[in-house]
Amino acid sequence: VQKNVNLTFDQMLSSTAFLPPINAPFDVHAAIRDNNLQIMCVVNPNSPSPVVSSFGPIDMAASTLVPGNLATGKAGVFSWAQRGDAAADGDYGTGVDWFRVGKVDGEGLMVSSAFGTPDPPVGLNDLASGAITARVDSVVVTAPGVRQVSMGWAGGGSVPGSGTSNEFTFTLSQFSLLTWKWQTQYQLTVNATAGG
Repeated sequence: VQKNVNLTFDQMLSSTAFLPPINAPFDVHAAIRDNNLQIMCVVNPNSPSPVVSSFGPIDMAASTLVPGNLATGKAGVFSWAQRGDAAADGDYGTGVDWFRVGKVDGEGLMVSSAFGTPDPPVGLNDLASGAITARVDSVVVTAPGVRQVSMGWAGGGSVPGSGTSNEFTFTLSQFSLLTWKWQTQYQLTVNATAGG
Protein backbone atom coordinates (compact mmCIF):
# COMPACT_ATOMS: atom_id res chain seq x y z
CA VAL A 1 0.00 0.00 0.00
CA GLN A 2 1.48 3.31 -1.05
CA LYS A 3 0.45 6.88 -0.38
CA ASN A 4 0.94 9.35 -3.24
CA VAL A 5 0.79 13.08 -2.58
CA ASN A 6 2.15 15.44 -5.24
CA LEU A 7 4.07 12.56 -6.82
CA THR A 8 5.78 11.72 -3.54
CA PHE A 9 5.24 8.02 -2.76
CA ASP A 10 5.43 6.58 0.73
CA GLN A 11 5.01 2.89 1.49
CA MET A 12 2.38 2.47 4.20
CA LEU A 13 2.17 -1.36 4.26
CA SER A 14 4.24 -4.20 2.88
CA SER A 15 3.22 -7.77 3.60
CA THR A 16 3.50 -11.27 2.20
CA ALA A 17 0.61 -12.50 4.35
CA PHE A 18 -1.61 -12.49 1.24
CA LEU A 19 -0.17 -13.67 -2.07
CA PRO A 20 -2.72 -13.73 -4.90
CA PRO A 21 -3.25 -17.35 -5.94
CA ILE A 22 -2.59 -18.52 -9.47
CA ASN A 23 -5.74 -19.72 -11.26
CA ALA A 24 -8.00 -19.13 -8.26
CA PRO A 25 -10.53 -16.34 -7.81
CA PHE A 26 -10.14 -13.80 -5.05
CA ASP A 27 -11.89 -10.66 -3.91
CA VAL A 28 -10.22 -7.53 -2.57
CA HIS A 29 -12.31 -5.20 -0.39
CA ALA A 30 -11.14 -1.84 0.92
CA ALA A 31 -12.74 0.63 3.28
CA ILE A 32 -11.61 4.18 3.94
CA ARG A 33 -12.84 6.19 6.92
CA ASP A 34 -11.21 9.50 7.75
CA ASN A 35 -7.51 8.72 7.22
CA ASN A 36 -7.77 4.99 7.95
CA LEU A 37 -7.59 2.32 5.25
CA GLN A 38 -8.65 -1.27 5.87
CA ILE A 39 -8.14 -4.04 3.29
CA MET A 40 -9.55 -7.57 3.25
CA CYS A 41 -8.70 -10.25 0.70
CA VAL A 42 -10.80 -13.40 0.25
CA VAL A 43 -9.40 -16.38 -1.68
CA ASN A 44 -12.05 -18.62 -3.29
CA PRO A 45 -14.89 -16.41 -2.00
CA ASN A 46 -17.69 -18.71 -3.21
CA SER A 47 -16.11 -21.99 -2.16
CA PRO A 48 -17.08 -23.99 0.94
CA SER A 49 -13.86 -22.82 2.60
CA PRO A 50 -13.00 -19.20 1.73
CA VAL A 51 -9.80 -17.82 3.27
CA VAL A 52 -9.86 -14.23 4.60
CA SER A 53 -6.77 -12.06 5.15
CA SER A 54 -7.24 -8.69 6.86
CA PHE A 55 -4.91 -5.70 6.94
CA GLY A 56 -5.38 -2.52 8.94
CA PRO A 57 -6.74 -0.16 9.76
CA ILE A 58 -3.70 1.65 8.33
CA ASP A 59 -3.30 5.30 9.33
CA MET A 60 -2.75 6.94 5.97
CA ALA A 61 -2.10 10.34 7.60
CA ALA A 62 1.05 8.97 9.22
CA SER A 63 3.93 9.33 6.83
CA THR A 64 7.69 9.57 6.89
CA LEU A 65 7.84 11.51 3.61
CA VAL A 66 4.56 13.40 3.29
CA PRO A 67 3.46 15.92 5.94
CA GLY A 68 0.52 14.57 7.94
CA ASN A 69 -1.35 17.87 7.67
CA LEU A 70 -1.42 17.69 3.85
CA ALA A 71 -5.04 16.78 3.12
CA THR A 72 -4.87 16.31 -0.66
CA GLY A 73 -3.59 13.37 -2.61
CA LYS A 74 -4.62 10.54 -4.88
CA ALA A 75 -6.51 7.34 -4.33
CA GLY A 76 -5.14 4.45 -6.36
CA VAL A 77 -6.85 1.41 -7.76
CA PHE A 78 -5.36 -1.93 -6.79
CA SER A 79 -2.75 -3.22 -9.17
CA TRP A 80 -0.17 -5.93 -8.96
CA ALA A 81 1.27 -8.71 -11.04
CA GLN A 82 1.97 -12.29 -10.13
CA ARG A 83 5.08 -14.04 -11.22
CA GLY A 84 5.65 -17.75 -11.38
CA ASP A 85 8.87 -19.53 -12.19
CA ALA A 86 9.71 -17.62 -15.38
CA ALA A 87 11.70 -20.54 -16.80
CA ALA A 88 8.92 -23.07 -16.26
CA ASP A 89 5.71 -21.08 -16.12
CA GLY A 90 6.27 -17.66 -17.63
CA ASP A 91 4.62 -14.61 -16.09
CA TYR A 92 1.09 -14.49 -14.77
CA GLY A 93 -1.09 -11.41 -14.68
CA THR A 94 -3.95 -10.68 -12.32
CA GLY A 95 -7.20 -10.23 -14.20
CA VAL A 96 -9.81 -7.84 -12.81
CA ASP A 97 -13.44 -8.79 -13.47
CA TRP A 98 -15.03 -5.67 -12.00
CA PHE A 99 -14.44 -2.77 -9.67
CA ARG A 100 -17.19 -1.15 -7.62
CA VAL A 101 -17.23 1.75 -5.18
CA GLY A 102 -19.93 2.02 -2.53
CA LYS A 103 -20.53 4.62 0.16
CA VAL A 104 -21.71 3.81 3.65
CA ASP A 105 -22.48 6.25 6.43
CA GLY A 106 -22.24 3.71 9.26
CA GLU A 107 -20.08 0.59 9.28
CA GLY A 108 -19.80 -1.49 6.12
CA LEU A 109 -20.57 -5.22 6.29
CA MET A 110 -19.96 -7.15 3.06
CA VAL A 111 -21.99 -10.38 3.04
CA SER A 112 -21.63 -13.20 0.52
CA SER A 113 -23.51 -16.47 0.30
CA ALA A 114 -23.92 -18.88 -2.61
CA PHE A 115 -27.29 -20.08 -1.26
CA GLY A 116 -30.12 -19.13 1.06
CA THR A 117 -31.45 -15.79 2.18
CA PRO A 118 -28.97 -14.31 4.64
CA ASP A 119 -29.80 -11.50 7.04
CA PRO A 120 -28.10 -9.03 6.63
CA PRO A 121 -28.50 -9.65 2.89
CA VAL A 122 -25.82 -10.41 0.30
CA GLY A 123 -23.85 -7.33 -0.73
CA LEU A 124 -22.56 -4.24 1.02
CA ASN A 125 -24.69 -3.35 4.04
CA ASP A 126 -24.64 0.07 5.71
CA LEU A 127 -25.19 -0.64 9.41
CA ALA A 128 -24.88 1.24 12.68
CA SER A 129 -22.08 0.21 15.04
CA GLY A 130 -23.15 -2.24 17.72
CA ALA A 131 -24.59 -5.72 18.13
CA ILE A 132 -25.53 -7.47 14.87
CA THR A 133 -27.25 -10.84 14.64
CA ALA A 134 -26.41 -12.59 11.38
CA ARG A 135 -28.35 -15.61 10.17
CA VAL A 136 -28.92 -17.74 7.10
CA ASP A 137 -31.14 -20.71 6.26
CA SER A 138 -29.85 -23.96 7.76
CA VAL A 139 -30.87 -26.00 4.68
CA VAL A 140 -31.69 -24.96 1.11
CA VAL A 141 -33.10 -27.47 -1.40
CA THR A 142 -31.55 -26.67 -4.78
CA ALA A 143 -32.90 -29.58 -6.86
CA PRO A 144 -34.85 -32.81 -6.29
CA GLY A 145 -32.67 -34.92 -4.00
CA VAL A 146 -30.03 -32.19 -3.62
CA ARG A 147 -29.70 -29.77 -0.75
CA GLN A 148 -27.16 -27.27 0.58
CA VAL A 149 -26.47 -27.39 4.31
CA SER A 150 -25.07 -24.36 6.12
CA MET A 151 -21.64 -25.21 7.53
CA GLY A 152 -20.99 -21.88 9.25
CA TRP A 153 -19.05 -18.84 8.14
CA ALA A 154 -15.68 -17.22 7.52
CA GLY A 155 -15.20 -13.63 8.60
CA GLY A 156 -12.89 -10.66 8.80
CA GLY A 157 -12.87 -7.31 10.57
CA SER A 158 -15.40 -7.40 13.42
CA VAL A 159 -16.79 -10.79 12.32
CA PRO A 160 -15.04 -13.68 14.10
CA GLY A 161 -12.71 -15.62 11.79
CA SER A 162 -14.92 -18.70 11.58
CA GLY A 163 -17.83 -20.50 13.15
CA THR A 164 -20.09 -23.49 12.54
CA SER A 165 -23.62 -22.23 13.24
CA ASN A 166 -26.11 -20.59 10.91
CA GLU A 167 -26.82 -17.75 13.37
CA PHE A 168 -24.53 -15.71 15.60
CA THR A 169 -24.17 -12.26 17.16
CA PHE A 170 -21.11 -10.02 16.99
CA THR A 171 -20.26 -6.37 17.68
CA LEU A 172 -19.74 -4.41 14.47
CA SER A 173 -17.12 -1.68 14.94
CA GLN A 174 -15.27 -1.56 11.59
CA PHE A 175 -15.57 -2.60 7.96
CA SER A 176 -16.16 -6.36 8.00
CA LEU A 177 -16.70 -9.40 5.81
CA LEU A 178 -19.06 -12.33 6.34
CA THR A 179 -19.03 -15.31 3.96
CA TRP A 180 -21.51 -18.13 4.62
CA LYS A 181 -20.13 -21.63 3.89
CA TRP A 182 -22.17 -24.50 2.42
CA GLN A 183 -21.94 -28.26 1.86
CA THR A 184 -23.81 -30.11 -0.88
CA GLN A 185 -25.71 -33.23 0.24
CA TYR A 186 -27.43 -35.79 -2.01
CA GLN A 187 -30.42 -37.93 -1.09
CA LEU A 188 -29.73 -41.67 -1.15
CA THR A 189 -32.75 -43.93 -1.52
CA VAL A 190 -32.34 -47.59 -0.58
CA ASN A 191 -34.97 -50.13 -1.63
CA ALA A 192 -35.18 -53.63 -0.14
CA THR A 193 -36.15 -56.35 -2.60
CA ALA A 194 -37.07 -59.98 -2.08
CA GLY A 195 -34.07 -62.11 -1.18
CA GLY A 196 -32.12 -59.20 0.37
